[in-house]
Parts: sequence; C-alpha cells; structure tokens
Amino acid sequence: MPMPTATPREITFEVPTNPTQFGPDQLRPRFLLGLSMSALSQWFAAYLVPHSRMLHDHLTGCVIGMVRLDSHLPDLRFCDADWLMVTARVEASDSATYLRLSVDIHARLQAGTGPALQVATIRTDLRLLTVVDSQSLTGVPGTLPASLFALFRPEEIYRPDRKAQVLAAKPPEGKELLEPVSWQTPLCRSHCEVADQWLYSELVELLTQSRERLFLRDTTPPEVARIAVGRPVRSVTAVFRRAMYAFETCRITTRVLTGTNGGAGEGEPVIFQHSVDDPARPGACVTAWETVGATT
Repeated sequence: MPMPTATPREITFEVPTNPTQFGPDQLRPRFLLGLSMSALSQWFAAYLVPHSRMLHDHLTGCVIGMVRLDSHLPDLRFCDADWLMVTARVEASDSATYLRLSVDIHARLQAGTGPALQVATIRTDLRLLTVVDSQSLTGVPGTLPASLFALFRPEEIYRPDRKAQVLAAKPPEGKELLEPVSWQTPLCRSHCEVADQWLYSELVELLTQSRERLFLRDTTPPEVARIAVGRPVRSVTAVFRRAMYAFETCRITTRVLTGTNGGAGEGEPVIFQHSVDDPARPGACVTAWETVGATT
C-alpha cells in the first residue's frame, strides 16, 4: 500500500467582511494583497518565528519579486459574503534564497460553515535579504539562516523552475488601443512600509488608479474609458525589478492592449499594462499588467 504523500503545512484564518474591502464589482486587489501579507506573517509565527523576530533577531527580511492575483468567477460582491477564509502555505527554495507564498481565499455567508466559494488565489515569489543596518533595516541579497531553514519540512522545499519564471514575468502582447499615457506622483510614506520602501499592495493600488484615470481623459476613446472603470479585474501580475523609496518620483506609463481576438467587445479580455520608473534613474522598477473581463 503506497504511503500518503506529505503536504506543506498551512495556516487558516477568517476575516469578517466590511464595505471598505469591496469595489462595486469585486474585492479590491489592494485588500487581497494585504491579506496575503498577513497570511505570510501568520505562517511565520506558527512555524518559524514571528516576523519582527526574523528581522531583529535573525537579521533576515524578504522583498517581493513577483506576485500574481487571480480572481475567480462569479465575482464576489459585498452582499454575497459575511466572512472570508484565508488559507496559506510557505515554501523555501533549495538554495534558501527564495520563499514562495501561496494563498487561497474563500467566502462564506457564516463563519465556519459551508459551502465556501473560492474567490481568489495569490502566488508570490519573495527574495530573502540579510539586514546590514538594524536601524534603517537596509538589506542586501542573502539566504535564510540555517536555524530557520532547518524548520522547513522536506515537502516544503522546492527547486525553482527558471524557465517558467521567465515566461511568467513576460508581459502579454496585443494590439494597442491608444497611445501610452504617463503620469507622476511622489512616493509618500503612506505608500511605504517600515523601512521607507514601497509597500507592494499600495503600489498595485497606484496601478489601479492609473487605469481608472483613463476614464477622466478627454482623449481616451469612449469604449476604452468604459472598460477602464466598468469591468472587473480577472488577474493582476506585477514583477518587481528595483525598489523605490519614500519621496522618490514614481512615474507610471500605461498601455491598453486588446485580448486574444484583437477586439474590445464585451466578451474580449483587455490588458492594461503598466511600467513604473523613477525619471531620475534609468530602467523600469516594476512591470505589471491587469487583465479585465466582461461584467458578470
């Protein structure tokens, strides 16, 4: 008789819903990404050490390399759920240089009862850092200390698939529906975490704003303007290439691309592709794209 296959350890917690978590059509991406960070810290506390102890006692931090958020149909609206159930697991690369966070979010009408409706999945790749200045929390690329790496079970160790990572980080292609549009905003401390480095959930919110700003432009074609604010987001992918810090200038350039069939009809996906950089420094800091679908 074959032995049962071991599975990575998980944590599960429930969160009551409230109106600030939702837009008109679905849960807000910024809120969902914030839930995933809470899930990461809860997993650390349950199976490694609390997040604060990892930073201050073990001089180890982590930054987001790539995140992918997928929203599931039917879209969840505020009246559809009383509770959200969050389940997460964390795995470490065999080199102890990366972590992989997997989060699944379900909705219930009453806590602890079924049936549960899956509403979102989030997959995040994190790069481990060694803290070199405990005051500023400045970090350099590093590895997980041996004492912490030893706490991962064999089934929680993975070997990164470099080819798959490259393909996942490649922006989609399509026919452009209008000329690229750019705008700038200072990166304020309200956009950042404890080390004055951008908070990835807040950055993704800026990308959402960049899409919605197209609705306010007189030169945006009416069909694109309607899509920018009138369709739910099916997925969000963000690839983080270089960090930005408080009070640097955040320039966001947005392109609008057709979906698979080359149109922008009600059944066609449309892609809002964003590039984030600092005008004072060459090269993109973040490349991201949102795929929107038909209203359900």
